[in-house]
Amino acid sequence: MPADNRLNGTLLAIVAALALVNSVVIWTWPLNPSSLAITAYYGFFVAQPILFAAWTALGSGSIFTRLPIAVACLALVSVSPGFVPSTFHTVQKLEFVIVALVELGMFAITTALFLLFRWIARFRLWSPSQNVQLPRRIRFSVKFILLLTTLLAVDLGMALQLQFQAERSPGSNPFGLPFYAEIVLTGSALLTVIILPTVAVPLFILHGGGSPWAIGSAVLFWIIEVATLAIFFFDKIKPPESVTRQLAAQFAAVVASSIVAIVLRRAGVRLVRARTTPLESQPPTPS
Repeated sequence: MPADNRLNGTLLAIVAALALVNSVVIWTWPLNPSSLAITAYYGFFVAQPILFAAWTALGSGSIFTRLPIAVACLALVSVSPGFVPSTFHTVQKLEFVIVALVELGMFAITTALFLLFRWIARFRLWSPSQNVQLPRRIRFSVKFILLLTTLLAVDLGMALQLQFQAERSPGSNPFGLPFYAEIVLTGSALLTVIILPTVAVPLFILHGGGSPWAIGSAVLFWIIEVATLAIFFFDKIKPPESVTRQLAAQFAAVVASSIVAIVLRRAGVRLVRARTTPLESQPPTPS
């Protein structure tokens, strides 16, 4: 099988697997789940926009050809449980929209961070079907347009058939747009901070390891993040419970992102440092 087809098939399989896991978890969700189970699923759910952001920012070629596909795939894994229309019958439409916006906000934040990482460290994702120097201008193809159109059609079809809880009367909601905007912005930033330290694990897997300095820095950043949030939420959640919830969410995120990284690595994808000399046209040597 050509390397390009193998990689595209792997990426589509990953999206399908995320959508399937989301659907199964939501369909089989117990009536009274434990707090750790809820937190672990949140970690898995929050890791998804970060994975799409990493592919968007670190992939080869123009980012504008990956961005619409990534957003469409992110929407797909979010609405996929709606294959059974009554899945969200206990959720109000406004609540679903807020969660979707928080997810999109995390995607935007982490995409910007990965772009900064790419610019500073000059790392990017490479596969056997790609050369080091790819044209940066946008190149659309019939296959690209067909894929994007299909994804958007599936997203729209599933979203339109969702059945939400009946809306409250207009006068029963005293909160305005600024309140919900604050929830979206705060939620996106907070969840990004909680899950961001876990990004180091899949990056190390794709790179084939890490230097002692890189591993030490990642561990130090993780310890500082957990301790800082435990202190920040001290008045609402005591440190033992706060740390336990953070670790549960981060563990789920690490497991999900590591499995994706291993699958991509088996498909030939590597995290490599781009060559600085434009005349070098040979692909980098994977670790």
